[in-house]
Amino acid sequence: MQGAEEIALPIKLSLSYFIGVGINPEDLKDIEGFHLVSKGYFLAACLLIGFPSLMAYRSHIANRVAST
Repeated sequence: MQGAEEIALPIKLSLSYFIGVGINPEDLKDIEGFHLVSKGYFLAACLLIGFPSLMAYRSHIANRVAST
């Protein structure tokens, strides 16, 4: 493209686009790339580490109460 200017705009995207869930190709037609910011890394850590840890802890507590 002659005379076209590339502009980078900070726009919020869903974390599901980063991990590849529910991507619709038409939604990303003008987007060349994206990256996570600190809030996105925190949310990803909560989903990957925090939620399973909480479920394991709840299961442990339930088993301990049931055996008493």
